[in-house]
Amino acid sequence: GKIRHVALILGVVPMATLGGLIAVHLAGETLNMATAVGFIALFGVSIQNGIIMVANFRRVRGEGLALRASVLEGATERLRPVLMTASVASVGMLPAALATGVGTDVQRGLATVVVGGLVVSTLLTLFILPAFYYAMERLFERKGWGVRSRRDRDYLRARLLEANVACEVRQLDLGDMLWIARKRNVSGGAASSTATTTAAGAAAFVATAATS
Repeated sequence: GKIRHVALILGVVPMATLGGLIAVHLAGETLNMATAVGFIALFGVSIQNGIIMVANFRRVRGEGLALRASVLEGATERLRPVLMTASVASVGMLPAALATGVGTDVQRGLATVVVGGLVVSTLLTLFILPAFYYAMERLFERKGWGVRSRRDRDYLRARLLEANVACEVRQLDLGDMLWIARKRNVSGGAASSTATTTAAGAAAFVATAATS
């Protein structure tokens, strides 16, 4: 992955924190050890939803779709899995959040954070995260950051397919595809293993693999 995608995924943590704090305030709870444990569980589920969303954006983007189309299709495909993940956790914690019996103070604080936080963070993940991804990728494209490595990756992927490499190369990045080419026992230093490998060097490297 890329650092900007990692930062984007970690951006769901403030969203989840906002939802948890709102739920704690509305329920009249206090910030204590139980609610702290609830925030830990909330962050785990929220990060998982963010990974599901961003990973699908990258997969669809790797298939050659335009940025806007890839974001729309990726968000549509992952709408149901994200909702299912959040719904299972929320419904499971709902009885504990509504409990009023003796000894339920600890579990009520934990469950309140998880249920309320997931409601807010899921909505923000489904709508705000795709918008942030689109804005970030559009900025990088306008500035030209990472364009060369993406062109190298696309060109190398085509050459690997021409060489009949028996593997799924559509979801691999440039470094992985170069590693596959080297595993074919090709000698030569025409290409480097970094993401800044030139398209000409990658073409020469894979052309040697195709003829060996």
